Amino acid sequence: MADFFKDFAEGAELGFEVATIVCLLLGGIAAIGVAGKKLIQGKLSAYSAKKDIWLRFAAWTLLALEFALAADIVHTAISPDWDDIGHLAAIAVIRSVLNYLLERDLEKYAGQEHADAKAKGDA
Repeated sequence: MADFFKDFAEGAELGFEVATIVCLLLGGIAAIGVAGKKLIQGKLSAYSAKKDIWLRFAAWTLLALEFALAADIVHTAISPDWDDIGHLAAIAVIRSVLNYLLERDLEKYAGQEHADAKAKGDA
């Protein structure tokens, strides 16, 4: 039974790691797509275009960080020695800070976009 659990957890860890990579790839593709669209429109040098590209990639990066943390948690569940637990704690703190900062920036920029759209609609 213990071997089954260990094999299952290793599969789950691999699945989360694959999901992390897929999210980063999708985010990169989405950001490149927005950049290409802005380039064709001749708006790539505008600040708002760069913000759109960053927002697209940042949202996917947040999701990727969540999957990466899940993979680390599952790995620690398989072989929980103090060294692994210390690494997990450090990684969790770093990723939590990154998540907080990225999410705060995303909310700030989304709020600005909403306010800009509303101002254009009122004008």
